[in-house]
Parts: sequence; structure tokens; C-alpha cells
Amino acid sequence: MKKKYLSLILLIFTFEICAQINCNPKADFSFKPITEGVLLREKPNPNSKILLTTQNPEGVFLTCLEDGLTNDYLKVEINFWDVAYRDNGLNENILILYGYLEDDNNFHFTKEEYFDAIFNEEQLKKIYELLIQSEENDWFTGWSSSNNYDVSTYEGFFNYWIKFDKEKSNYKYIFKNDKKIGYIHKSQIAKRGAAAIILMGANAEYYLEFIEKQLALKKQNSCLYSEQDLYRYLESYINALLDNEASYSIDGDTFSRADLEEKYGDRADEAIEKFGFQKEEKNPYKAIQEINKYLIYFTEEKLIFKTDFLKMKASFLDENNLATLVIGEKLIKAFNLNKIGNSKNNYSGDIDMAGVYNYMIASLLNTNQNEKALDLSEKCLNDIDLQFNQINEFYAISLYNLDQKSKACEVLNKAYLDGNERARNLIKQYCQ
Repeated sequence: MKKKYLSLILLIFTFEICAQINCNPKADFSFKPITEGVLLREKPNPNSKILLTTQNPEGVFLTCLEDGLTNDYLKVEINFWDVAYRDNGLNENILILYGYLEDDNNFHFTKEEYFDAIFNEEQLKKIYELLIQSEENDWFTGWSSSNNYDVSTYEGFFNYWIKFDKEKSNYKYIFKNDKKIGYIHKSQIAKRGAAAIILMGANAEYYLEFIEKQLALKKQNSCLYSEQDLYRYLESYINALLDNEASYSIDGDTFSRADLEEKYGDRADEAIEKFGFQKEEKNPYKAIQEINKYLIYFTEEKLIFKTDFLKMKASFLDENNLATLVIGEKLIKAFNLNKIGNSKNNYSGDIDMAGVYNYMIASLLNTNQNEKALDLSEKCLNDIDLQFNQINEFYAISLYNLDQKSKACEVLNKAYLDGNERARNLIKQYCQ
């Protein structure tokens, strides 16, 4: 009986977390209180007057105003986010509206003047007229309108953007303390992670440059250094190395073979030689070597597990099924011990465990371990968060390789009726 062997490609997504400050802060960098109850003081010493006590740290944005620390205190400006507005019974649209006015309408009120205007109907009506008469404010009359809150009237505007219960809210805490400046001890501050914008589809050298920039920041002990960002760039770098299709680069620009054929037609090879395009072959084993090179910079256990997943992918693409299985067992054990979370259907997770099982089952089939492959396939079929595109095919192939052709074809036929093109091809090959 002929066995079926497999290949696959997987994309990985990551997210940023926050860490306690242990770095050299720079002006304009962002932090947050490490917990609620953090004290903002008037001066950089523990006996100074307390200006405010923070609430939910997710609702506070601390902007660093000076380079470095003074007596281990950081000078910051307090800014409140929508979480703080909601926690204190305010309409969070008040904050959103100020951002629109400030950014798009040359609104020259200070935040304090804006808060004063909220309690002044005459001033609010001026703001409303400014918005409703502007030809550039399609978002105002479109996005913010509904059956309940029609902003074609001032009353609708007020109900949607401003209205809140003044008696039940703690609005004074927000309005009084927003933009307040003071000092917070470094032990009570955490770095606030910022989303790293990564260009998708660039060549490996592009990402390598960002890796080296992160390592330079680490060497300076800069607060701009982030282990999470380092991992993001490493992940993109490794994925570029693992891309199945060779690429061609010149003067910092990268092209696929299809790009060159579209531009030069039958003379693509001639153009590659004439203009000096550099061909970049994809090398899974080099990816493993590069992961090991940068692994020493990771201290967070979850990020180390995520580098293991990158190694798993590289091992599979390098046709090393044994290494793939060893790493897969390690990651499944870590997942079962709650050391890592599943990112399938959960943005805050760590590793796409469906991808782990994908590589595991494929490697088991490729090494004729069909009973284990069948067991894992059944496990994935019973857990939606472990399912991947080829799960029905893998399950059917496991059955087929165990001489259960009838059941295998039944599974494939079900997938066929669900519109699975690969199942259609497998039925033609093995069931007819």
C-alpha cells in the first residue's frame, strides 16, 4: 500500500507585553504604573507631597519628560485612556472627540479648556457647529450617527459624544488630574509595550538590520529595547529565510522570480546576470543556526518556547522529522502545564498549537508512525482550537495507512462535500 507524505506552511503572529523598568529612560518614552495605587509625587523624594494615587494601570499613560532618573524617580506627565474614563463612569467618547478635534480640526483648546467646555453649553454648541459645518468631517455625520444618536441635531451630538451621569461618575478625578506632572519611583513603573510595525514580505537582510538595532539598544540599556520586539524581528527574519521561493535582490529591493518574469519576460535570466541581481536561496538549516545565534538574548520563558516553535518549523522544512517531533513533544508538554497559551483563536496566546500538531502529525506520517498520527488527529478533531486546514486529510491518511481504506474514504468524502479541493484529489487517487 502506498503511503502519503506531506508538506505545509504556517504563519505566526505575536503580541507585545510590558516589563518592569530596569533601563535608562529617555524623554517622550511611554510607561505605565506597575499596579494600581502608585503615587505621583510633587518632587523626586519619598517625603514629597502626593499629587495623586493611580487607579487601573491599563487606563494610565505616563509620558517621560526628562532623560534619566532623579534620585531613582522619573518625571512624568499623566494621561488617561478610555479604560480610565469607563472605570470612572465617564463617556469615553469625550476623549475620542478631543483627539479628533486636536488632530483634524486645528482645535486650539488645551485639555483643561476642553474639559471646562463640557460643562458650558454655549462652548459645546460652538464645538458642535465647528464639526457639523466642516466639509471634511464625513466621519462625524456618518460613523457617529445611529437611530438612537443622530448628530444632525445638537441634542444627538451631546447624547453620543458627551453625556454621562455627573452624580454617579468620578469625573473630577479625570478632569483634575489629566496632564498632571510629577515624579514616580522607578520601582513602581513598567514599560508600556508599543506595537512594532513590521513590513511583511521583505528579504532577510531587512529584518536583520532591525535585530541589530535592538541589540544596540540593549547594549545601551535603553528603555527602547524590548525582548518582545527582538523576537518579532527574529521571527520575521527566520520566516524570510524559510520562504520556499528563492528571491532576487538589488540595491535593497527584493523581487520574486515571478516579478522578474513579469518585467523582463523571457529575458529574465539575462536581466539577472546583466544587472547583477543577487539570488537568495532559502535555507532551513541556516534558520536554525541563526535562531541559536540570538537565543542567548532571550530570558522570558515564553519567548524561548516561541523560538522553539521557529526551530520546529525550520526542522520540518529541512525534512528532519525526528527534530520536529522532539520539539513538538516539548511544546505540547509546556502547553499542558500552562507554561504557554494557544494563540489559535486567541490573540493573547503565545504559540499556535494547531500549527504544532500540524507539524507533529505530518512528521509522524512521514516516519510511518501512523497509530500516533491517528491518535493526535482524533485529538485535534475533537478540539476546535487544535484544528488546522489539513486535519481531515491527515486523519484520512492515517486511517488509509493503517489499512482502514473504507473509513478513510468516508472521511475524505465528507471533506469533499464540504468543498475541500485536496480531499477531491485524494479521493481520485486512493478511493476510486
